[in-house]
Formats: sequence, structure tokens, C-alpha cells
Amino acid sequence: MAAESKSVPITMQSAKTEDKLMVAAEQEDIDMLYQLIEEDGDVLHRMDTMDVVDTPLHMASSKGCIDFAMEMMYLKPSLAKKLNKEGLSPVHVALKCRHTQLALSLLRLDNSLVGVKGKMGYTPLHYLVMYEMDKGKLKKFFDDYHLCIINDLTSQGETALHVAARCNNQALKCLLEWLRTTAKISMLRKDKLLDVGNRDKETVLHVLTQNQPEPQ
Repeated sequence: MAAESKSVPITMQSAKTEDKLMVAAEQEDIDMLYQLIEEDGDVLHRMDTMDVVDTPLHMASSKGCIDFAMEMMYLKPSLAKKLNKEGLSPVHVALKCRHTQLALSLLRLDNSLVGVKGKMGYTPLHYLVMYEMDKGKLKKFFDDYHLCIINDLTSQGETALHVAARCNNQALKCLLEWLRTTAKISMLRKDKLLDVGNRDKETVLHVLTQNQPEPQ
């Protein structure tokens, strides 16, 4: 009778460099990051050749480890455009986990990241209005990346207003207030934005009405 096989737990000694890098990111251990790169100089390049990959930058973004995330950007900035297995870039992940300051830090290093489309065409702006509640952080993003409010559409044709109306009333109120007072967008564009229909021809008002609780 064949001997029963036993699973061997992965230790830091037996783990692949990629796995060790994820541990370093989770622990925000920058010294460990450089030690691992010294031991395996191609590890970041291997990640960069993959179409879909969980990177240490995704891990750092999920944990709010700004210093580690910045170090990764200096070493391999192209990893910031990689989507993980959930279809999210590191900026998307940071916003989903409400580490908006980290997301803004990544965008300061490379403002083109604001246009990276994740699963179903969602951009960082869409994730911001889904998850962020702080008015100051919302307005900071709107001020810095106001063109996204006009141009960004999901695969279902939804603007940030549609997404906020469905997911986050606080963000919707903040965005509507910002649109009312800002001079960064013309009145004509503001009016057109409110009339944009999604793939089902629904404007933000339609979506908002559908998401109101029914009277008791």
C-alpha cells in the first residue's frame, strides 16, 4: 500500500520569491524587498510579463502601506497598470480599501493611472465614488481629475454620477455640490452630464429613483 502523502506547509525558506515579496509588502518591509530582489533580480520583470497578476503593489495598496507602494513605483512603475485576478489595478484596490491617500500618492507619480480601466470598465473615479465617504478626499480627487467626471464610462455606459447614485449617497451629494460650484467644467457640460443615459437609457435621476426605499 502506498504511503499516504502529506502536504508540506510553505515556509519562507521554501516559498517562491513572488510569495516572499507579498509577505514583504504586507509587512511593509522595504529592506526585505531589496534583499529579495538581490537574490532574484528577475522577479519584478517576471510579474511584468503577465497579463493578470497579483503584485506586491496590490498588496501594499490593500494594506495602506504608502512607503512600500512608493518604493515599488520607483522600482517597477509599470506594475501599477497591472490588473489582479479580481480585475483591479493597485489604484482600484487602494480606493476599494479606502486608502484614498495612497491612491492619490500613486497618481501623483503617474497621473495616467487615473485612466486605467478595471473589470467592467470601471476606472479609479468609479471606485472612489463607490467607497469614499470623506468630503475632503472626494473634492481633492474631483479637483485634480475633473476630466474623468466627464469622460469616464463603464462598459454599461455609466458615469461616476450613475455609480454614486447606486452605491454611495454621500459621494453623490458631494459630486453634485462640486459640480454646482466648480468653474473647471462649463455649464453646458454640467447639464449634459446630468442627462447622460447608461446602456439602458437611464440617467442619474432614474438610477437614484430606483434606489430609494419604498414607503412603508
